[in-house]
Formats: sequence, structure tokens, C-alpha cells
Amino acid sequence: MCGVFGVIANEPVDTQLFQDLAVANRDRGSRGEGWLIRYEGKTDPETIKFDPATLETDHLISILDGYPKPPRVLLGHCLAPTNGDAVSPERMHPFQWRDFAFAHNGILLDYRKWVTWRGNLPDVDSCYMFGGIQTKIDDKMSIEAAIEYVATTMSGQFACWLYHKPTGVTYLWRNMSPSYVSSEIERFVFSSVQTAVTDLLLPEGTVFKIVPARPRLNKVGTFKVNSIYEVL
Repeated sequence: MCGVFGVIANEPVDTQLFQDLAVANRDRGSRGEGWLIRYEGKTDPETIKFDPATLETDHLISILDGYPKPPRVLLGHCLAPTNGDAVSPERMHPFQWRDFAFAHNGILLDYRKWVTWRGNLPDVDSCYMFGGIQTKIDDKMSIEAAIEYVATTMSGQFACWLYHKPTGVTYLWRNMSPSYVSSEIERFVFSSVQTAVTDLLLPEGTVFKIVPARPRLNKVGTFKVNSIYEVL
């Protein structure tokens, strides 16, 4: 399995906290890592993808601290491919397409049924979920309704984050795969691994929206929770 994690704040993000989350989540996936970085005064994010085994922790901190302005949103993903495929930057999360960036922890069982959803994204199961959301938005669904539809339709387990570039808003949802969140109010923190900071398990079957200006969990949708064991 993989790991997803992030810190969202209306003030400069603690880069050491983010790095600690990345290190903790590498127990769930150490074959590749990707970060989304949105710094102050800009909603369009930058992404960095790398092999975590080749970079020292201090160097990773220096990457973040070297940005022209402090980051306000830092989202991450640690990779452990479920199908044994070779790892390349193109197949590593987060994936970007048009107005969104996306990362997924888990496994999707029936993604080949939704071949038209992938678009020009890499042939990775996660990209069918991502592409499905974009497809439904193109069909005039709201972001929230598109997430609900695809999360209900696809079979598997997942914990996901979706970043909307024009607004800087992040969406979270999960089915079976874990995602723990912080009980703090000054900033919002989440992680696939439970830590001293991420101490609450995110409810399944619910879509949440987090706005950097006021980083709280806002419930914006629900979807049917499906057990992977009912399909196997």
C-alpha cells in the first residue's frame, strides 16, 4: 500500500512537521515519493517527484525552505505499487491534469471497466479515478458530486486527496484505506499513518473540503462505502 499525507494552513507550514509525516509514511511505501507545494500568494502548485532513498532528510527540508515564499499547502504521497510495475516519474503521484492534482492510497479492482475515464493520464489504476472525476465535472457535475459518483461507482479501497488549483482547496475522502487527521484548529494535518499529531480517524464515506484560509474539515458530500471483500 501507499501513504498520503499533508499540512494545510493559513500561515507558513512547518516544513519539519511535513518531513516527519513523509518519513512516517515511508513505512507504507518507499519506492517513490511526490509532493505538491503551494506557497503564499499562489494557488497554482508545483510538484516534485523523487526516490526517497537517494535524498537525505536535511536536503529535503532545504528544498522546501528554498522556495521564494513560505508554503501554505504541502501534500504528499509515498509509493508502493500494488502490481509490481516499474517505477518512473510519470507513474508516480501526485498526478496533475487541467485544474487538479490528485493522489491515491489503496487499490482499485475494476478500473479497466472505466477505460474512457483515463484520458491522457498514465495507465495507473489511480488515474482512472482521477480521470473519472474530471470526466463527470466535464459533464457539468460539481466537484463534490463528481467525487461522490466516482467513489460510489468504483470498487476497491482508497484514501485520496484532490487539490483544486484555481481555489487552492483540498478535498479528502476514504473507503477502507486509513487516513488520520489532526484535532488542531490552527492548521490541518492528515496522514495514512497515525501519529501524535494525526490522532483522529477520518470517517469513511464522506467527502471533506479544506480551505487554507480556514483549515478545518468541512463535510460537503457522502458516498456509499463498499467493502473490497464483497467483490473478491
